[in-house]
Amino acid sequence: MPWRQFENAPDLLYEAFVTTLTDSYIYVHRSAVTALRRCHLPNAFEVSVRNGIWNVLFAHQKNPQRQDIVLECIELLAGQYLPAEEKAGRAGAFLVSLLAKMKAWRVSSEIGRLAHQLAHASGLVDLLLAQLLDTERTDHGEEQILKALADLPIEVVFAHRAKLAAVPVGDDPRARYRVLDLVQILARSRAWIEAEQLAAAAVAAIPCTIREAPQRLIFELVHAATAFENALATGNHDRAAGLAIRWHEAKAAKEANDRERAQRSSLF
Repeated sequence: MPWRQFENAPDLLYEAFVTTLTDSYIYVHRSAVTALRRCHLPNAFEVSVRNGIWNVLFAHQKNPQRQDIVLECIELLAGQYLPAEEKAGRAGAFLVSLLAKMKAWRVSSEIGRLAHQLAHASGLVDLLLAQLLDTERTDHGEEQILKALADLPIEVVFAHRAKLAAVPVGDDPRARYRVLDLVQILARSRAWIEAEQLAAAAVAAIPCTIREAPQRLIFELVHAATAFENALATGNHDRAAGLAIRWHEAKAAKEANDRERAQRSSLF
């Protein structure tokens, strides 16, 4: 049906469509849910459509073979059919609990949009951190999760700052770089204490070896800069002055290490 004709369609058409959301045949209500992603019914039918989507979701939420349609229902409710106060309340928390039961790969492509829509729902930050630490998530999935965390409102990040600061650094050199993103996310939310704590934990977790020196120096720079901002925020100017010196020392050490590594590479 051409988009421009929706405004001229009789209400009887929409009434008939709404009944498909409560049809007992999965093919029928699955098609109805899919159709709702491409069109929006008049406001007069919003309550009926919302109730119909909930009906489909409840019918399939416990079936592991029907998680695709459950995800579609969550996307519709979070994106179009739930008012803000419900998304921040029990309804939003319930949707997040369903997402938490799904495999990370299933929601990875939609996690950014869903996190934006359910930003104030209870359990959302826990869901994102659980997916971030999921061993089955892909590099692309990690990138999407970090972006979703970065796009959360400042007040949400600040309220969950302790959880973000407690993310383990780990032994994987590649995985450690997620800490840099988390430090930036905390810093943007003015959670300076937690940002400094996480940066310090990263430095402590990296061994003082020739092989690990480049990464350790990067984190020493980040720690000095974050601690400097924390000192300024708390009015401790003497500490800030000392940290500024430490930052310049770490910067000089990193530049020297970079030159040394470049010379070693040129020998081969």
